[in-house]
Amino acid sequence: MDIDGILAIAIFVLIVSWSFTFYYGLFAHEDDIQQYTIDTTAGKIMNYITVDTYKIPVTFTSQQNLTDHVFYFRHIWDVSGNSTMVYDENGTQVSCEFFNDTIYWMSDITAGHEYYFEVRYAAGNLPKNCTKTTYHNAVNKTKVVPWAEEKTVMISQYMMNQMNGTNYYQFRSEQDISDDFRLEVLTGSNSFVYGIPVPSNRNVFALTFKRPVWESGEDSDITLNIW
Repeated sequence: MDIDGILAIAIFVLIVSWSFTFYYGLFAHEDDIQQYTIDTTAGKIMNYITVDTYKIPVTFTSQQNLTDHVFYFRHIWDVSGNSTMVYDENGTQVSCEFFNDTIYWMSDITAGHEYYFEVRYAAGNLPKNCTKTTYHNAVNKTKVVPWAEEKTVMISQYMMNQMNGTNYYQFRSEQDISDDFRLEVLTGSNSFVYGIPVPSNRNVFALTFKRPVWESGEDSDITLNIW
């Protein structure tokens, strides 16, 4: 084979290799764009129903028997304290007041017992939970020192109710979502579904998450279908 034939074959192989690389890169790029779009849509939906939550443990050992005793501490809240709730060691929510960046709550205590309380609050425009208004005026109240707070991402039943009260297409428009979707949340025996039925003739991307629910503390299984 002469030199011209060898050069021709080499150029042909080079062109074929370049074409394959170009089109492969083009298809891979399209896949990347599609994945980016799916991730963006999922992020907008999940960001709407999730909230950053904070838990502050408090322990106290009583030296005497007291009824309807008020405890309190002042805190630098990462977000608004409007959603603050207080739970006792049995996981029961107790009455409380949020006043001037200070949380007050009431409990019965027995001498010699170490008590554990948990103060919880969350970011976002959530309903007010501490509805009492007179605890800060209590004459005999005990200031406690809280432990370091812990942050957890949870879903909010309140925000899911807000979503459910919004027309699907209006929600997509408000959140600037171009894809169709269907959101399903299973919590114990309860279920929440929002969106339109999943089509059988489209490529559907299914994403799954696990998140606790802010209002109840229950675990949930989340399935988000996007197409």
